[in-house]
Amino acid sequence: MDDSNPVGKRKHDVKHQVVPDSIISCSRAETLTLSDQHVTFLLTHSEENGDAFVEKDDTEMVKEPIKAKQSLCKLTIIPHHKELLTSTLAPRGIQTDKATDNWKETASKSSKLILSFLSQYNYQLTNESGAEYSFYRATPNVEDEVARVIKRSRQDQSSEELQKLNEFNVELISPASERQIARAMPSSGRSLIVETPELYEKVTKAYIQEIVSSGSLSWVQNIINGTKEKERKLFENDDWLLNIDTKWRSHPDPFTVPKEEWRNNMVAVEDLYCLGICKHHQVSSLRDLRQKHMDMLKSMYSEGLKTIQEIYGIEPNQVRAFVHYQPQFYHFHVHFTRIHNEIGCQVERGHLLSDIIQNIAIDDEYYKSRDITYALSHNDRLFKLIKASHTEKKLEELKTDS
Repeated sequence: MDDSNPVGKRKHDVKHQVVPDSIISCSRAETLTLSDQHVTFLLTHSEENGDAFVEKDDTEMVKEPIKAKQSLCKLTIIPHHKELLTSTLAPRGIQTDKATDNWKETASKSSKLILSFLSQYNYQLTNESGAEYSFYRATPNVEDEVARVIKRSRQDQSSEELQKLNEFNVELISPASERQIARAMPSSGRSLIVETPELYEKVTKAYIQEIVSSGSLSWVQNIINGTKEKERKLFENDDWLLNIDTKWRSHPDPFTVPKEEWRNNMVAVEDLYCLGICKHHQVSSLRDLRQKHMDMLKSMYSEGLKTIQEIYGIEPNQVRAFVHYQPQFYHFHVHFTRIHNEIGCQVERGHLLSDIIQNIAIDDEYYKSRDITYALSHNDRLFKLIKASHTEKKLEELKTDS
């Protein structure tokens, strides 16, 4: 992450940032999605212009365009923010004809308004996983339009209370990969994919290997080796570790709140979200699991539930342990959530860890040899690769028939 403008350190040596370069030092900003709780911006940074010389081989240097760096900036918002953002910013999808001058003018105005809005806040780094992920608390450095709206509607509250109402959380991914950006885009539709073992070998496996070899998972290695998020670690052995997931926003600050107080925080435990991360790099997804991983899987299930019960007082029958396929990132991990929290556990996506253990016990190559059905957004690059593969197969069948 960019580490500009440090203004001090917390007790745990995480730096503050007044205005991270990755948030406002960019040439263009676009609203991707806007809901009652969140707004997501796509920020394109200025290094997209110009060329650079790169080494083609030992004897030749060639000039290639510098690839634009892009970041995803997700803000939690309050109704007053939404009122302002809805009236001034143009979310993607409102205008469908991007070729028109009217769209270009609207997009340019929207971009300036977004950057102006973001520049009016100070950003305090609250957590990071290293690599591209970081989280901030944003507080206003001037009295902006949002603050004036709040004052008019909340005249009975103190200045300190009003100030808190104008704060928000920021999740920053910088630089953001093509896959991360595609996932953040408004949905252009979704389709169910029936992935046969043949389709996996021909298309999906190469796609996963490309992502793994790109170095974009270095943040996972930072967690495994303890250089990042060690304060969020709940359990660890030679095969895996259990962390407080960064999605668990209501969790007490692990730096300042003693662990024995986490158990009695009834508001926080409602939102329980922990992540079990495998330490073996050759296990990218559900497809890679075999009986040789059984000890690790059983430990993740039993020790994960036991640890959560010991620390938070939540009974095992209140915790769901499951795996995604396709996962959000291709390093094997297990989600632990409260049973009433249904986020991410759709039937076409979630696979219970207890079922996985039983299936592999029956057949070592169960997940290698079976069809797996899942949903993909039409924005997803994997969907496009699969679609192209199906088209190619149909063309080959037509040639054979003729």
